[in-house]
Amino acid sequence: MRIVAVGFADPEVTAAWRASLDYEYEVWTDAEQVLAEHYGVLSAWDDAPLRHAWILDDAGQAVVFHEGAVSLGADPGAVLEDCRSLFGG
Repeated sequence: MRIVAVGFADPEVTAAWRASLDYEYEVWTDAEQVLAEHYGVLSAWDDAPLRHAWILDDAGQAVVFHEGAVSLGADPGAVLEDCRSLFGG
């Protein structure tokens, strides 16, 4: 299993942000917004992607979707619980 966050910021900005928060997972830059468009998270009112979470299979197909899973007040534990159910651990 691999956990990855994706945002629009420049790689240098993303790397500094990730380091400041001591995240234990990868943070990718989607400057061209290809992934955001593919997964339907382009925001009509903001320059940042909508904050949703997907669990993808090995082929990159979404098997579980959590709307707003990484927004304020959300419970990321629900995403992790789904990961445990699907992949064990």
